[in-house]
Amino acid sequence: MDFDRFVDDPKTCRSVIYSLQCISEAAVKLGDHAEKRAPDEDWRNIRGFGNIARHDYGAVNLEMVWDIVQQGLPPLEVSCRRVLASIEERSDPADGQSER
Repeated sequence: MDFDRFVDDPKTCRSVIYSLQCISEAAVKLGDHAEKRAPDEDWRNIRGFGNIARHDYGAVNLEMVWDIVQQGLPPLEVSCRRVLASIEERSDPADGQSER
């Protein structure tokens, strides 16, 4: 999907914005654990997007949303997968030890 099709599809726009809100809320719940595990990510703005989307929907700029999806999510996904893999390695029941 390109940007023009995205903007012309209100259902997809709402769905993407809602998904970004969920990511933002998860970042809020992670607290400082997020910064410690993935310090290269912009956690302040990730959390801040949720506030904008929840409290002032009209202020959500679809160009910004598109940029987040195209530029921001791929590296965030890589960081999150890396953190999850390191957690799984440390809690591997096969080695008989579990770090919590």
